[in-house]
Amino acid sequence: FMANDLEGYALDENGTLWRTRTGGWGWTQQGLPIGALDGETAGLTAGVYFKTDGWVVGRSGRAFRYDLPSDSWRTVTDNLMDAPDRHWHAAAKFHVDNTTGELPIFAGEWSGGGMIVRWNGSEFQQFPIGDFALRGIAFDYENDRGYAVGDKGSFFVTTNSGNNWEKGNLPGDPERNLLCVSASSAGSLTKAVIGATDGNIFYLVNNAGTWQQSQIIAGGREVGDIVDIKIDPNGHTYAVSEGGMVLVSYDRGITFELDTFGFTKSDLLAVERITVPGQYERNGTWVAGDKGEIHVFPDDPTRRPPISVDPESSEVGTGG
Repeated sequence: FMANDLEGYALDENGTLWRTRTGGWGWTQQGLPIGALDGETAGLTAGVYFKTDGWVVGRSGRAFRYDLPSDSWRTVTDNLMDAPDRHWHAAAKFHVDNTTGELPIFAGEWSGGGMIVRWNGSEFQQFPIGDFALRGIAFDYENDRGYAVGDKGSFFVTTNSGNNWEKGNLPGDPERNLLCVSASSAGSLTKAVIGATDGNIFYLVNNAGTWQQSQIIAGGREVGDIVDIKIDPNGHTYAVSEGGMVLVSYDRGITFELDTFGFTKSDLLAVERITVPGQYERNGTWVAGDKGEIHVFPDDPTRRPPISVDPESSEVGTGG
């Protein structure tokens, strides 16, 4: 996840946290509290960053908060977050008010089903929701709308910054697993998109409309599960699949096609967009694979082919 156009973080299943301050071209490992990730289920899964602090979460109640003065991460100790039966799968920002601004919110599961916990600036608040694990959460914070998605068709919508959640509706199979969600503010025509199993994507073009299913054009290839999806500031949508595909939509989510470089040799896990106003040469798509690699797809055709970055060695080389 990116904090800005230069600083970002990458997580892995072994509980390792990496940071870039060069827009993804070099990575350094971050130290977490000693003993904080002991155990086989200690993998980190999601994070979110603000101007003065950051949060990363994982399985078995793992949660850490970045302390800016000491440039270090500290364990979050709160029974709403760090209980061993709580497994966090997603993180996002929600808008509180014009004075407070944005704060973090987390989605996952506990022994009773789906769970959402948010930080209100002084304490955590929990919202048990549904019977199944939640895999994604996102907010259109300018309109106080949020979306949470998960297993067995779990889909919930809030219109008041997460104070209340109501069940939403998507076309097709009502028990399809929903894996990721992204929402957009700032007047984007695409308000939200959802990625699901078997290459399915759904889109919402305005808050008063209904959800529609996207058309996927993949040249006859099997797409695989859509595991991450992002709307960039231009309103374009990027998605990656377990089948190694990078998909893009330039028409509000109606149609997705293979991006310029199409697909990689690895199953993909995450996608981020870097868009710097007035600096096209720095814009690009970053995707992370299941072998610990990060693929860079520059928008600038003079910087092609794509670059692959190994976070562990910080080496950069041509690849795909």
